[in-house]
Amino acid sequence: MEEVYQHLEEERALHRDDGTWRSEIDLAELDVPEGVRLVVGRRLERVSADSRQVLTFGAVVGRGFSLELLEAIGGVTGDALLTALEEADAAYLIVPMQERVPRWEFSHALIRQTLAAGLSLPRRQRLHLKVANAIERAAGANAEQHASDLAHHLFQAGPAADPMKTTRFLALEGDEAQASGAFDEALRHFDQALSFEDEDDPRHVADLRYKKGQALRSLGQGDEALKEWRAALADYEGLGDGDGIARTVFDTAWALAWLGQMPDGRALAQRGIDLLGDRHEATRCRLLAMEATWSAGSGDDYPVSHDLLKQAEAFAEKLENPELTAEVLQARETVHYFYTELPQVVDVGRRAAAFRQDRGELHHVCEATWLMGIAFVLRGRLGEALELTTELEALSARVGNVNAQYCARLVRACSRFLTAEGLATLAASAQADVEYADQTGNAWVSFSHVTRGLARFYSGDWAAARSDFETAVLLAPGQSWMDGRFPSTALLARAYAGEDVLRKLQRDKSHLIQMGAENLWGRWEQLVNVVESLAVLGEAKDAADLYPHVVNGIQKGVVVTWQHDTARGRAGCR
Repeated sequence: MEEVYQHLEEERALHRDDGTWRSEIDLAELDVPEGVRLVVGRRLERVSADSRQVLTFGAVVGRGFSLELLEAIGGVTGDALLTALEEADAAYLIVPMQERVPRWEFSHALIRQTLAAGLSLPRRQRLHLKVANAIERAAGANAEQHASDLAHHLFQAGPAADPMKTTRFLALEGDEAQASGAFDEALRHFDQALSFEDEDDPRHVADLRYKKGQALRSLGQGDEALKEWRAALADYEGLGDGDGIARTVFDTAWALAWLGQMPDGRALAQRGIDLLGDRHEATRCRLLAMEATWSAGSGDDYPVSHDLLKQAEAFAEKLENPELTAEVLQARETVHYFYTELPQVVDVGRRAAAFRQDRGELHHVCEATWLMGIAFVLRGRLGEALELTTELEALSARVGNVNAQYCARLVRACSRFLTAEGLATLAASAQADVEYADQTGNAWVSFSHVTRGLARFYSGDWAAARSDFETAVLLAPGQSWMDGRFPSTALLARAYAGEDVLRKLQRDKSHLIQMGAENLWGRWEQLVNVVESLAVLGEAKDAADLYPHVVNGIQKGVVVTWQHDTARGRAGCR
């Protein structure tokens, strides 16, 4: 075994370039060290030619093989086949499985690998095609249930196999891998399918690119996912495929949002609307819902986003389509979230998550759930927040929603801190969240820098806190629903430190005094921070001028001050 390990290490077959272990190694496709090959070869020479041929066919089939499949492949058949198998069993080259259907496995993977390596490439490819044809004949109308085996053998058969059939089963196997959370495997199958350039079926190519983007997203490779989705979107646009355009815009816009590019998401939805016009009412509905979402996310005024949302809701009501209902509900939940309408986030979010759950759209269930989790925290309903977050952590890990995992970490850190564990725990959790966001390319890492800064601030380490707040300002995405939050938090820390920031605060006050009833999240946060900063500097009148807006926010359920008060109370600050 040491010789085999050393050989695989020298062949760079065990690790990826980043040092992680390869999960997709197939010993049958690797060379074996010469010394091992000779030892196994001598064992194989002790059995008959028929037995070696049967074992060679079995090696191409896989780790295990059935009597029925060997019969279907051809070559040695009938009693001669049974004799050959009994001989191999007696030589301890294969092991019978105690099952109702006669089946054997190789006693060691190196036996199978040595047999397969003894075949020339053309002969091995022909055998793979024979195996695939035999499986498909035996399965009949249920061939899709054997997608994994068929995809493997058809791909290994190379140019001898029908490329359309090969890509079909590779795509099916990719779908199965994606659904089971095997995202590396799904990506490999979609890449293999895309290696067959099919100019005659551009829709199939677009579908494969879209699915490859989903696999990359689940692996935390957002930039690479965007490349695939943009290519798929161009293909769908060329085909005039409204459904393809809508679902690709949906995923692309969310990916752009996590990269801090919300205006680009809105522009993408508008581009789709302009392209399709009034030809596809269902697609127009979905794109309007998307435009409403990222209009709010980009910091547009409340009437603009809500007008777009109402247009989408009118289409959804007219068309009575459950898929549209789910997407429009999730759009409404997200718009409520951006405008800090927290009670509505919970109410609509539950309905959106239920619709998505019923449709098996678990990635989108995660999005609806983390929005509710943060709303629960800010409403002070910490028990419900933690219960929901426990469910979210398990689901988001299973479906590969790395951004929902980040939000779950935020909710858990704040909830634990506020219920039991104190400032040191909050700082440690925030540090881990910063590292996780950096690792997964999440552009909203500013939240974790602010959280860590607050923990340090209330612990008395104001210099370190100020560094965190300034980092948050530098890293914050431009033009979003959080505009105003991060700079005003940094100003608050500087006010407590006794710095002269009055001019900047009065400038902010001149904008805030004109606030209406409905405002984006960042504006509410900015309001609270500016009022507190003015009070700290002894500017009671300026603070009092803004206080009616704070009362309005509290009455509307926009509770964003209690977390600061609780933290200061725990730290002994008054």
